[in-house]
Amino acid sequence: MSGTVTMEIIPLAAESLGSRGMCVFIKTEDQKILIDPSVSLGPLRYSLKPHLKEIAAAYLSRQLILKAVKNTSIIIQTHYHGDHFTLGVNRPYEFTNQEMQNKIYGNTDKIILAKDPKKNINYNQKKRAYWLWKKKITIHSADNNQFIYGKTRIICSLPLPHGKEGSHSGWVISVFIEDSQDSVLFTSDVHGLESEAALNFILKYKSNHLILDGPSTYHPKQTEEDTRMAFNRIKRILNNQFYLDHHFLRDKNWRQILIEQNLENKALPLSSLFIKEPLCLESLRDELHDQMPMSEFGINFYTFFQEQQEKVLPIIKDQATLLPFANLEKLL
Repeated sequence: MSGTVTMEIIPLAAESLGSRGMCVFIKTEDQKILIDPSVSLGPLRYSLKPHLKEIAAAYLSRQLILKAVKNTSIIIQTHYHGDHFTLGVNRPYEFTNQEMQNKIYGNTDKIILAKDPKKNINYNQKKRAYWLWKKKITIHSADNNQFIYGKTRIICSLPLPHGKEGSHSGWVISVFIEDSQDSVLFTSDVHGLESEAALNFILKYKSNHLILDGPSTYHPKQTEEDTRMAFNRIKRILNNQFYLDHHFLRDKNWRQILIEQNLENKALPLSSLFIKEPLCLESLRDELHDQMPMSEFGINFYTFFQEQQEKVLPIIKDQATLLPFANLEKLL
């Protein structure tokens, strides 16, 4: 990364931190900004439920998000998928319910900049957005808007495709943040630049730090052509190192793909900000279940989790303390 570093970028949830998410906490000269405060887990991967280590990672990310919310002045919500937007439904593995949603978004002392709930939004996300926008909080439409708070300027993109043009997954907002000395651009779910519109926003607002979600190479519906075009666009923005995470790190072969694309020294997982090795646990779920079978923690572990969470929570908390990003809490 180039430029004088005045901003602190702290990842709180990401595939390189063991669960699904792209939540970052950013400290500018005079603002504390939380982007996409949520975390989730893939319900099934390799026909297996989340492993204990994944659940512990999601628990730790959720606790970090809760602490960050207390210290945040601005929350940015780029869209309303569960790995970016804390849902009000009861999802035990993701440690979320209506109470959790209220803790994150129900504070009247926060400013929320969020994807517009009426334009360029699909049906499911519109339903989720309705809850947020009906609350008596300070909330503004992020779409194609600029906001200035003290020395901090926030520029939000036009709605961009969640992936390639015409995606059924809807639209997202990319975000450029700068203060007097430093800048960062957060793409949200553009699937590693599967659209020209997403590329154009990055080219227009050249940042010192780029946080990019990668193409979904793990997904059976991802075509080789989609992946090829995404990486071709990524190579058009290369000047410095950048952070590549989220969908791409669900692929067990992500390192080899970067080598094949000659990007192994350019693209860094978000975890590299604080820990040496990424914890891409979902991609390794089959191996985790082989190495540490869930039966070791009681044959009724998943049943207890759904019905009597308090019985397994001590095990989860113990596992969370062993994770290498547990010490991020002191930075918030």
